[in-house]
Amino acid sequence: MQAVGIRLEEDMWEALHEVCAREGISIHQFCTEVDKQRRESSLTAAIRVALLAYYRRLSQERDALLSGETPAGHSKDEGDREP
Repeated sequence: MQAVGIRLEEDMWEALHEVCAREGISIHQFCTEVDKQRRESSLTAAIRVALLAYYRRLSQERDALLSGETPAGHSKDEGDREP
């Protein structure tokens, strides 16, 4: 990905930093992955959508855990396995 300037609101920058810290990746890595997957939108718009999708997925996983369901992509006995 060539150097590109993006303009995000302060809250979006904070979310971008939080997601990258949680996932152990750089902002460049996050943006490069978003750029690879985007279709016709601008990179800035695609980053906003990716951040929203990330937090929605976290919210859905939290809701599933609170209701006793198994979040998508996790098995119920995952925590019982030996490392």
